[in-house]
Amino acid sequence: MLKQPMRRFGLIGKNLGHSFSKGYFEKKWAAAGLKDLAYEIYPLENKDSLQAFLSENNQITGLNVTIPYKQVILEFIDLISPEALEIGAVNCLYNENHQWVGYNTDGPAFLQTLTEFIGTRTITGVLILGTGGASKAVTWALKKLGLTYNLVSSSGNGLSYEELDLNWDDSWNLVINTSPVGMYPASDLCPAIPYHRLNANCLLYDLIYNPLETEFLKRGKLSGASVKNGLEMLYLQADMSWKIWNKNSR
Repeated sequence: MLKQPMRRFGLIGKNLGHSFSKGYFEKKWAAAGLKDLAYEIYPLENKDSLQAFLSENNQITGLNVTIPYKQVILEFIDLISPEALEIGAVNCLYNENHQWVGYNTDGPAFLQTLTEFIGTRTITGVLILGTGGASKAVTWALKKLGLTYNLVSSSGNGLSYEELDLNWDDSWNLVINTSPVGMYPASDLCPAIPYHRLNANCLLYDLIYNPLETEFLKRGKLSGASVKNGLEMLYLQADMSWKIWNKNSR
């Protein structure tokens, strides 16, 4: 009997020391008794190395995409799913007939986990920290739920962190961190928001999952807020990616 060829997958991004993806997939495959599969981490230094990697590695079946390439990768792929096009960012690639097809599993995964986190509570306003690719998935989900939001960034897109305290709106009872501030190894950092404005009616969701409790979430808990990290979202979007990578293997 001929041995099945190795199917290769991986994660592309810039600084990937924080990632749990490789361990998650390897554990998932081992539990299911799946063999001849490999998942690798591919740190890419810049846009040029990203483009070169995609053109030189067309034997890879699927890739996850993380910071800072979820938007810039749109320039280098062949096709994009309607959902990823609507969101404006890609976090999952599938090599379909030697063409890179871009998908977004962040948006649906965030939508499902946020809905469960909110439960029966009423959200009156949302503050989103960061305006990168992950932020686009979050705004897509919030629009699906009919929630109004404001963006905060250090790049001039939306409110600035410096003006938050003076312009704080008490209707903001859901604060979502989509930025990498506080991610391992810089775990002592946190977004510069006025934490004294938070209270027991607030919900804080940090898309970061390493560390499991960021400084952002710690300070939210001290103010009485309910908090959630990004680990469940990570696993859910990974499972969605796995389904995409296997859609033609039935």
